[in-house]
Amino acid sequence: MELFSDRFPRESWYALTRAAALRRGRSVAVDALGLRLLVAREDTGRVRVLERICPHMGAELPVGRLRSGRIVCPFHGWSFALDGSCAAIPYAERIPATARIRSFPAEEHYGWVWMYTGDSPTHKLPDLSEYGAPGCVARHSSIRLRAHMNQVLENAADPPHMSTVHRAPVLGSRVDEIREIDVQDALEISVDYDMAFPWKRRSTRVRVTSRLVGASVIVGTLEHDGALGMRFVAAPLPISARETLLHQTIVRPRRLPRALGWLEAPLVSAFAQMVWHQTRADRRVWAGQDLERPRVLLPCEAPVARIQRHIARHL
Repeated sequence: MELFSDRFPRESWYALTRAAALRRGRSVAVDALGLRLLVAREDTGRVRVLERICPHMGAELPVGRLRSGRIVCPFHGWSFALDGSCAAIPYAERIPATARIRSFPAEEHYGWVWMYTGDSPTHKLPDLSEYGAPGCVARHSSIRLRAHMNQVLENAADPPHMSTVHRAPVLGSRVDEIREIDVQDALEISVDYDMAFPWKRRSTRVRVTSRLVGASVIVGTLEHDGALGMRFVAAPLPISARETLLHQTIVRPRRLPRALGWLEAPLVSAFAQMVWHQTRADRRVWAGQDLERPRVLLPCEAPVARIQRHIARHL
């Protein structure tokens, strides 16, 4: 199926690396999307993303400490500014107009450095106002998967697998709403679950709202009986057609009284650990899926087809 080929969504945002790990005046290498990338932070704090290939003769550019804020090719010493322009050639006075490294729009959100796979973003990533707010607790994680990125994104529209793969105590589930959000080029899916937890006498209504932005990142909300519990970000980064690095952020706004505030961090850590184990359970299934065969979807699985169509528009 083309949906699971080595063609990845265009005009989309991808999380590349942890923002906190990228120091000023330094750069790191990221290989993804069929590209060799260099992610750098200027002395001013601004992040940049460029291809890690010199346009002169194709040499690989170095990563690590920048030299006076520039990238210097080890082959012939050509020097490049972090906007991709060639700043100097040691043995030439005139710099060709084509002597330029391909660069990408780059921003920081939710604790990650993001790149946009186009010349100019057609949409923004959603604001996560809780992130960084006083009392807010956030956890970040990454897990490498033998899976196509679109297998990960499909999970947002697949309630039935919660009982089988994750053994969740689901009494019932229904897709409550699916809507397009044009301003963010997004598809939003809300699923209601009735959950039977052993420590509660009555069932708990859990609502999971997942917004697929562009065709590469899910920003969502988890609510318990109408109260906001957690916000989450799931950002699969395709390394190849069958290998994905899944970056995730879990955010919990301050909900407990100040005297019990010390419990917020352990709660988020426990939830993040649960998400980690659930992703590992998914990973075992994804690794063995035959992605070439046509699928037989039931009418109740229409949301899966809907999310597939949304992704296909961006290929």
